Amino acid sequence: ELKRWVYGDLRGVRLTAESEGVKLEDQIAVREHDLAHKMNDMFDFKKVISTFHGLEHKIMYGKYVEGKTLEKL
Repeated sequence: ELKRWVYGDLRGVRLTAESEGVKLEDQIAVREHDLAHKMNDMFDFKKVISTFHGLEHKIMYGKYVEGKTLEKL
């Protein structure tokens, strides 16, 4: 979306201070920040799960990392 405003078909459109296009870069930065935190949490979670062994490891990894239901496991 940002590329459309900078390089694409919307580059000739003038924005006002209240328009959503002005806030787009801030919204993207917030989403990237949230995604980075979630990726860090997932890495930590995988590290904790890897300390388990056997059936518990398989169930937790399948359910929380791969998103499988208990029936599929």
